[in-house]
Amino acid sequence: MDSILKQAQEVAADCIALRRKIHRHPELADGEFETTKLIQETLGSWGIEEQPLGLPTGAMGIIRGEAGRTDERVTLLRADIDALPMQDRSGVPYASSVPGVSHACGHDGHVAILLGAGRLLAQQKSRLTGTIKLLFQPAEETGTGSHAVLKAGILTNPTVDCAVALHGWPECQLGHLGVFSGAYMASADSFTVTFKGGSAHGAYPHRVPDALNAAAHGVTLLNEITSRRIDAKRPAVLSVCMFHAGTAPNIIPEEAVIAGTIRTQDAAVRQQIQQEIHRVVQGIADANGCSASVAFQHGPAPLVNSHEVIQQLKAAWSSLFGPDSIDPLESVMSSEDFSDILSQVGEGAFVRLGITKEGAPLHHIHTEEFDFNDEAIVYGIALLVKFIMDRHGGQ
Repeated sequence: MDSILKQAQEVAADCIALRRKIHRHPELADGEFETTKLIQETLGSWGIEEQPLGLPTGAMGIIRGEAGRTDERVTLLRADIDALPMQDRSGVPYASSVPGVSHACGHDGHVAILLGAGRLLAQQKSRLTGTIKLLFQPAEETGTGSHAVLKAGILTNPTVDCAVALHGWPECQLGHLGVFSGAYMASADSFTVTFKGGSAHGAYPHRVPDALNAAAHGVTLLNEITSRRIDAKRPAVLSVCMFHAGTAPNIIPEEAVIAGTIRTQDAAVRQQIQQEIHRVVQGIADANGCSASVAFQHGPAPLVNSHEVIQQLKAAWSSLFGPDSIDPLESVMSSEDFSDILSQVGEGAFVRLGITKEGAPLHHIHTEEFDFNDEAIVYGIALLVKFIMDRHGGQ
């Protein structure tokens, strides 16, 4: 175990340099061309075979164990690579050179960790069995990247049976690992409801079906679905967040549109809420003499961590840094598109890597002051390497 940590420390400087280069040149979802090029060049220079994705951005390395064919396990390790449309006010010397774009979610750190882990694992492939895939996924922030890489065939040739990702987490202290077994994060779907009535002068509302009035009732009744139609023991959130109608204060608009978000950790509840929205909307439309339509945009699925894989990750971390530095997390209603990969693989986990040094200011992700802590890179590399060495026969 000590040798793994020592090896991680030896490659950390190169990984930190890579992270800072990526941080200085951030790229938004589906535009990560230079980031992809840098990843591909690094994989090649470190002797890691690349498995083409056939996508404009993103990359995947593959390490084939050479310690015999008795174990055909295939594990996928994933890092996201895109940045956010936010200004960088971190004040670091390597701050973003692109106005209005920054790595405010720490994906630069995730890339550096996975590259470092891949470098060490490639050096140890004579001691490994099975196959390890290193996925550098584009477009996580838009929730579309997972679908693209899944369609590209990342889970086949050979078939993946376990998928793992880590995410830098300011709320966890540096040198700690945050874990949750079971349903950890929510699905993220959006809906748009369009009510259509008639247009009339505001002085004569009786002349037309009032789409705006119907939409107003929609805001109230849709927001009540989770409190009145969903079992309180099954977490779910429905929030109407947009309302568009009208062009003048004395004209009843012909059309009114409301839209919102749906979050749940349960696939059955996810489906039930959509059915309830249809039912409520149709009832409102009928009551107001309007017509109505509902459109859904489906985002990431609920993220469910496998108990067995969480235990394996905890064991790997404990052997390196001790069990007292493992922090239990609480389930949350935010989402992560790695869930789409997990739901297809069936086995895997998403864990939180502590990055905030004791006594340092807490800067949350998705804020302009955030910067991934370089000191956390060693911890992330060591965890992934130890996990793979345990899972794929390395001693």
